[in-house]
Amino acid sequence: SDALSTGELVSHQVAFERIDAHDVHHVLDLHWKIVNPQIVADALSFDELWRTAQPVPALGEAGRVPSTAGSIALACVHRLAHHFGQDRSIWLYDLKLLAERLTPDGWSALRQLACEQRIAGFVLDGLRATRERFGIAIPGDFEEALASAAPNEPSLAYVMGPVSKRDGLITDLAALPSWRHR
Repeated sequence: SDALSTGELVSHQVAFERIDAHDVHHVLDLHWKIVNPQIVADALSFDELWRTAQPVPALGEAGRVPSTAGSIALACVHRLAHHFGQDRSIWLYDLKLLAERLTPDGWSALRQLACEQRIAGFVLDGLRATRERFGIAIPGDFEEALASAAPNEPSLAYVMGPVSKRDGLITDLAALPSWRHR
């Protein structure tokens, strides 16, 4: 195992790597919060994602994955707050496939989740990047609602462009609840 950094409030993940007999590297990145930046680390809790999780029979009786709306929200937050807008085609293609599965009720659920959890800017940015690359359709009322909510979110800096380590530290410190935590 290889801890990325230490400290209870610094990193919410640990990476494990294994090299198999064919010299192929396998990496398992275990997160107990969705991303490290404090400003959105709790935006999507396990309980929230579990509440709307869908069964996956191929993974066995207990296998579950987040709902389509939850998966899109998680991917969009992870893209900006953890990978700083690296637009790998495979990640945007995953978003394309997920967005194409959304029904009108699914778009409503995603809008509600994004606005309630104050991650509308993340979701909108991810879906817009996917539209630019793969031509997905985003309902106009959905796009307007998220565009209206995004400027009022504390995580706006992540949506506006790459966040430097210094700026990330400043937003992390501001997001922590007490001087002791800081």
